[in-house]
Amino acid sequence: MKKTTLSLLVFFSSLIAFCQVPLPYSYDFDGAATLTDGWSVIHGDPSSLNSDPSFTGVTDAFINPYSAPNVWSFTSGFTATDYNQYLVSPRIVNSTSDSIRLSLKYFSDNDEWVYAHTETFRIGYVTADSYASPADFQWQTETVEALEGGWQNFEVTLPADAQYVVIDYNVTSPQLFLYLDNIQLSTAAAEDYWPIIV
Repeated sequence: MKKTTLSLLVFFSSLIAFCQVPLPYSYDFDGAATLTDGWSVIHGDPSSLNSDPSFTGVTDAFINPYSAPNVWSFTSGFTATDYNQYLVSPRIVNSTSDSIRLSLKYFSDNDEWVYAHTETFRIGYVTADSYASPADFQWQTETVEALEGGWQNFEVTLPADAQYVVIDYNVTSPQLFLYLDNIQLSTAAAEDYWPIIV
């Protein structure tokens, strides 16, 4: 019994270690057709999601990626009680006291002639070693209105003790798509680095 318990502890410890990423770290959604590395997504209203899996999640459809072949796709082209969709990073290992720099590329695919609102998002984080729900997220930015006209760069600095990064697609009514690609995390003190692409 003790040997079995010890084996299970080693197994679960390995899983936790696998889902931790040291800085610098980069993720471009190209390694698989689903999220890997411990990335996860929380939907504010899961029952309202479009049934076509190519609409929300890792996809190669609809758009030229910033780096081929895949991007992350948020969509809200449906009726929901809560349109928030939270893309959450794996646990970050920051071995320094420096703040964390998040950089990403986004592409807003919304025809303002059809829809009255633009695509929006905000960036948050978690300082605890785990989280149970969006109520555990702290917000670093106010709502950002996504610019249109191709791929855009977005950067923000997060606290040094942030252990998870959260990208909240927080539109309040049906829109079209917001795509993400090439997410990079580093310490803010690092001027140049060679990220590990996975």
